[in-house]
Amino acid sequence: MEKDRVQRYAESLERTIQNNYHYLKETMEDFQEMCRMVTPERNVPREIIIDIREIYKEIRDRSI
Repeated sequence: MEKDRVQRYAESLERTIQNNYHYLKETMEDFQEMCRMVTPERNVPREIIIDIREIYKEIRDRSI
């Protein structure tokens, strides 16, 4: 009985890790693309900068 509970817990942790991995992979691609839009020569909307900061915080929080 205890072994089944531990096994289910381990499987749950594995699913959580896999979900975080897939989320981070997709989010990193979006984040990198948004960062490429920001250059000194361009006039970037403030909303893009705010989005980049928020995405960065989310990536950082999920990576810990």
